[in-house]
Amino acid sequence: MRRAKRPHVYIMTNRQRSHVLYTGITDNLVRRVWEHKNKIVEGFTSRYSLTRLVYYECFFYPDAAINREKEIKGWRRSKKIRLVESMNPHWHDLAERWSEVYKPDLAGAPREIPRPLEKTRGFGMTPSERGSAYNLASSHIPSRKLSCPSEPRFTKELFPFARA
Repeated sequence: MRRAKRPHVYIMTNRQRSHVLYTGITDNLVRRVWEHKNKIVEGFTSRYSLTRLVYYECFFYPDAAINREKEIKGWRRSKKIRLVESMNPHWHDLAERWSEVYKPDLAGAPREIPRPLEKTRGFGMTPSERGSAYNLASSHIPSRKLSCPSEPRFTKELFPFARA
């Protein structure tokens, strides 16, 4: 069974009491922090090297998390610093050891579809046999050149219920 999504509001920075603070929202905090730390997603956090998670809140409902994110983003920097220091007075990276636990599949890495190991790959014939069977079957289909007239012709044979 799939885990329920738990929205989080978080604040990232690059060092203690930094001038640069980023407030974000996500439904998978561990994955999102990993993306920030490894600069997977281009943007503000990768441009300013914001790799330190200094604050987060967890919510049950996404709309509550969205409202809280908007509220924090509207605050002055001094109020955001007081918020961070209420939970993390020394500005430690709260996700410092998460990389030991979280090792995601890279989104850009090619994924291979698992296939049966036998030579027929579940189709009853090898790929070369399939190709020759397809060519043999298609050679018996009469070819017909399709033409497209410049103006459509509505005839009673094609459209018996059409008005004249």
